[in-house]
Amino acid sequence: MNLRDSLHLYTLAGSLGPIVTFPPPSIRIVIADDPAMQALRQRYAAALADKRSALLAHWRAWRVAQCDDAPLHELAVQAHRLAGSAGCYGYATVGARAGELDALASGALAGAAGVDLPGLDRAMSLLLNAIDSAIDEGARSA
Repeated sequence: MNLRDSLHLYTLAGSLGPIVTFPPPSIRIVIADDPAMQALRQRYAAALADKRSALLAHWRAWRVAQCDDAPLHELAVQAHRLAGSAGCYGYATVGARAGELDALASGALAGAAGVDLPGLDRAMSLLLNAIDSAIDEGARSA
């Protein structure tokens, strides 16, 4: 199987475009069977609690003072980082949800289509739920 065959593309609802599901199924088997990877995955899940707190703090700061873009910018940066790293540890849903939030927050900052407050609220809620599930999953596998 070549790389193109092993990567699965899907499109999130809306117009966010293709997102790569990572790791692909063939690599997920390696993660599940490798104790060192499982330890890294558990450590990543444990660190998600701090990432969740930081995201929520930036979100609340922006909601209080929407005229200040600094908290929204930091939220977008943190979501972008999470979108890039979560899938590498087998948390594809967290990565996808973080990517949604990043796209909406970055779009709002760019002034592309104004601020989609209901969309941002939904994306934030879905990301927090995905992080909570990943933390629970990591705790169960510890």
